[in-house]
Amino acid sequence: MKKKYLVIGGLVESKYDNQKHFVSAQRLVDLFHVRPEECILISSFDDPEFNQFRRNKDLIWLTPRYSGNYILPKKPPIKCDMKDRLIKMGYRNEEWD
Repeated sequence: MKKKYLVIGGLVESKYDNQKHFVSAQRLVDLFHVRPEECILISSFDDPEFNQFRRNKDLIWLTPRYSGNYILPKKPPIKCDMKDRLIKMGYRNEEWD
């Protein structure tokens, strides 16, 4: 089966209690109600495996959400350069330059 989702675990600050919580990739699969066989699971953006998949523009990224809303979008997000997307999310890595 073709992989559709890149599921990336990570820290998220809760909208409700302002505390940081780690949400694993496996937990995100459950929260988004997606089929595990359609997913590539990455423990975090720091995981070395992330570099292998970050430029694949066919994958839909599923990450922890501040809002707690884990409903899949009806339309796939507009694809943009993954590096720019990560930078907007506050991640930086010297190896990307």
